[in-house]
Amino acid sequence: MSPAVSGRRWRLGLLAVVLLAVALRTYSAITEAVERDELFTAEVVSQPLPKVVGLALWDSVHPPLYYLVAKALSPISGTTPEGLRLLSVLSGVALVTCVALVARSLLADSVLALLAAALVALSDWQILCSHYARSYSSYDLLVLLAGAAAWKALAAPESPASVRVPPPVAARLPALARLPAHVWFWLAYALAAGAAVNTEYDAWVYVAVMFPVVVWTGRRHVVRWLVATSAVVASFVPWV
Repeated sequence: MSPAVSGRRWRLGLLAVVLLAVALRTYSAITEAVERDELFTAEVVSQPLPKVVGLALWDSVHPPLYYLVAKALSPISGTTPEGLRLLSVLSGVALVTCVALVARSLLADSVLALLAAALVALSDWQILCSHYARSYSSYDLLVLLAGAAAWKALAAPESPASVRVPPPVAARLPALARLPAHVWFWLAYALAAGAAVNTEYDAWVYVAVMFPVVVWTGRRHVVRWLVATSAVVASFVPWV
């Protein structure tokens, strides 16, 4: 960690970057004109749940998960295109936050982590994705989370107790507290990658690219990756 930014300064720096991301994305979501694709999102989300799935399956570019999440959020956001941008704004802000946390863990340098997050916060493309009532911002967030979880799984020790289990949970289910850390991280990878492939078909490219990386890091990881990826495939099967 950089000695110049640690503890309280790190938290204040992260808060400043996140607030910047919130301001830029909220302003853009309020002021930018509605696009045709956003009207399609609004039409889908305004329907009853069974029809949401049916209409979403007509979208040859995006699987249904984004529409289902937008539907679940619609009591808060409403079903207008402008209101439906809330999900993208939240995803964009979460992406900035996660970039800072992942970069800090990967680089062990708080200054570079804040710089990386600031670049994402100021990115014209990311601001565009974050005010657009489509799945792009959510997709970017999920791919980042899947990659970070896979990286942690590959680097995790074989011994248990590297992941903290809440004491009430450990008391009721002591077996969970004894699970090796890599199990938790592969589970997180399966959840994030499964959500990603159910949000954007392009996410399968990232899942496929993981295989040679896993093989290169060691044979023991291959079976674990195959199990996690089988769960990802199973999550996608209902839409096939």
